[in-house]
Amino acid sequence: MFLPVLFWFALLFPGFALVRRIAAEELRSGLLGSVAVVYLASLAALSPISMACYLLRLPITAFALACLVFVIWGILDLSRQRAWREIARMLGAAAGVELVIVLADAALGGWNGAFLGGDARVHVARIRFLLDNGFSNIDPFIREPHFFPVYHTNLLHALFAACARLTGVDVFGVWFVGLAWAKLVVASAAYYLAWRVFGHTLPAWAAALFCIGARGPIHYALYPNQLAPYWVIPVMMGLAVRGWSGGFDRSCIILLAAGAIVLGQLHGLYAVLAVGLIGPVLLVRAAGSRSIRRDDRIAALRAFAVLLVGLPFVAVSRMTSYPIILSQGVEASQATDDPDYATITLDGGSVLRDPAATARSLGGPIGVVVFFGALAVAFATKRRVETAVILAMLAPAAAALFVPPLATQIVRRTGEAWVLARIEFVFSVAYFCLVTPALVAHLQGYLRSRMLQSLFVAIACPAGAMWAGGEAPLTWKHWLARAAEPAAERQKHVRELRALRDFLAESLPARQTVVADPQMGMELVQAYNCHVVVSVSASNGVPDMARRFDDLHAMLIPETPWESRRGLFRRYAAEYLFPVGVPIQWTVGHVARHWMRRPYVLARLRIDS
Repeated sequence: MFLPVLFWFALLFPGFALVRRIAAEELRSGLLGSVAVVYLASLAALSPISMACYLLRLPITAFALACLVFVIWGILDLSRQRAWREIARMLGAAAGVELVIVLADAALGGWNGAFLGGDARVHVARIRFLLDNGFSNIDPFIREPHFFPVYHTNLLHALFAACARLTGVDVFGVWFVGLAWAKLVVASAAYYLAWRVFGHTLPAWAAALFCIGARGPIHYALYPNQLAPYWVIPVMMGLAVRGWSGGFDRSCIILLAAGAIVLGQLHGLYAVLAVGLIGPVLLVRAAGSRSIRRDDRIAALRAFAVLLVGLPFVAVSRMTSYPIILSQGVEASQATDDPDYATITLDGGSVLRDPAATARSLGGPIGVVVFFGALAVAFATKRRVETAVILAMLAPAAAALFVPPLATQIVRRTGEAWVLARIEFVFSVAYFCLVTPALVAHLQGYLRSRMLQSLFVAIACPAGAMWAGGEAPLTWKHWLARAAEPAAERQKHVRELRALRDFLAESLPARQTVVADPQMGMELVQAYNCHVVVSVSASNGVPDMARRFDDLHAMLIPETPWESRRGLFRRYAAEYLFPVGVPIQWTVGHVARHWMRRPYVLARLRIDS
């Protein structure tokens, strides 16, 4: 499954060509920092094509060919610019222990593979749906053509579908090894932000390695809700630091717009958060003082304006969603058994984020103390202004979490308390780019030897692992043990999904509705071009989901009379049953045909008699 990795590697070429033309200053960050910006440029350039394909309902082959042409253009343009020597020099300058660790982490991600359960079922189902049906924003799980508002017009899904079409590797394979690319861009974003803050490659490497130590075992780093906060937004934060210190020139504004447009197509929530976190800094700059030139103020205002380009995607999502209205109000919205999502309810019903949960996200009480100590060290360097800009971007997040009126409005508007926990990502990003990098920036003058510098910076990797802690299976012990397993074990879930797909392809006509347990139904649609009565995630565009859950329950329990059960089957045009984990006593005398290939069983029901 090497070819999908080659696809992501190839997208570097047109990105480099674009960045050299419009923002060559960004390449001064070095190889790894450039990777973060280069991929952002590539995805932003492909965005209009992807959006047009969704609008026109084109086949995936059209977008795949556009990606291929884009890569060929990039290679030819780099050759015309005679840029290969420059890229080779960047590679040579980056060679060292640090780069080995970064590449080893990416390779380990591709070796162990991305998570294929949980929310990955939604993403893989969407990618599979695009491959089977062409570009569409239709919900893949439900037979009726409902809009899919959560991940509509998703660029990542389109790219994975194009990757599968170009390489000939199925959707499970391209998702599995795609973790290698996700790990690379997340580490590169930490590098880039720290480089913008401290202006030197050594602290930047420390940030990247600390990030790898902290997030290396995260096998779902490929999710849009992980790439958006840990890749795109850190790059945009770095651009804000650049603009504050050196002015928001044309290239800075273009790259901020690129980040905003990509965010809108990855995950709408983070397009909003980017405006809320970075926007106030730009507005303060635009307001400025008398010492700031009027042109600089206008440029900062333009930079703020381009942050808004991702919001139309959010508006479409909001207009096409049917959220469940909780009659109990905010208290019901914030109820959760997960301590990571914990909130506190005050007298009068207002809420705020549990400070203890926020402290845990920073490594516990010791992590909080270290964070503030690192801030003191950072302010002791010459980069106190850049450090202050990062802190200014933390202020709106802190207000959203701990100012009760704001936190309460967020929970009421979204209907979900977990949104507060998602805002906390910015504290982790700040930790990556400030804590270890601040120490390295303070001591790097004493490290004369290149080897000594590399070994000192490499300590950031185990430091990040100790800071993150984690529970199995999201620990380095488990992650490395998995790497030692034979391929048959590491790729077990991929093989199971392929076997399920093959079984369904032989037994079930395409686009049929299958009655199945809700969790098993997600697996079915992930594997094959079929539908289910109800999905347990992301079908926010279906207005009657509560009724569907009730109807499915009635279809599956033994107590429902056959006539009532048959009426429900007819309502949803469901003629097939996948009886895994389902009581099937009622099927006696009502099965027209069945197929079996253990552990899979499929039955066609007699719903006309």
